[in-house]
Amino acid sequence: MIYDRMERLGNYRGICKALDSLIDYLSSHDWYSLPLGRNEVDGDRAYVNHNVVPLRAEQPTYEMHRQYGDLHIAISGGETIGCAPAEGMEWPDSAEETLLAPGKDACRLTMAPGTFAIFFPADAHRPSQGVGDCDKLVGKFLCKEGNA
Repeated sequence: MIYDRMERLGNYRGICKALDSLIDYLSSHDWYSLPLGRNEVDGDRAYVNHNVVPLRAEQPTYEMHRQYGDLHIAISGGETIGCAPAEGMEWPDSAEETLLAPGKDACRLTMAPGTFAIFFPADAHRPSQGVGDCDKLVGKFLCKEGNA
């Protein structure tokens, strides 16, 4: 997991080719005004979802992904994302891309506008916590196919 400010996003090139595509796309587009919904970057290897998400005081479950990483960017409204080691949680025995499990926060990230968090496959995270709505981007990037 990585947590930083948007002006430093380019420092994380080289981790994964699909993440590089996402960083290049976000560096060359006005991410404040991307249309709502899915924005294509590199087909299913990398794309950006722009949504206004209703927040909850406490999300009941963690999520983790098998092949994709997430790049969460707060545009306005902010949110809190709970984080914890995935080990020890009771994940379902499923081939689904996104797995859900209950768990307790080891730490919480305050996603103020201008910040981002990168969660890699198998990083347990619990987004969309807070009050009100959060205007956010979630970039999805494929990590598990030969440094995709």
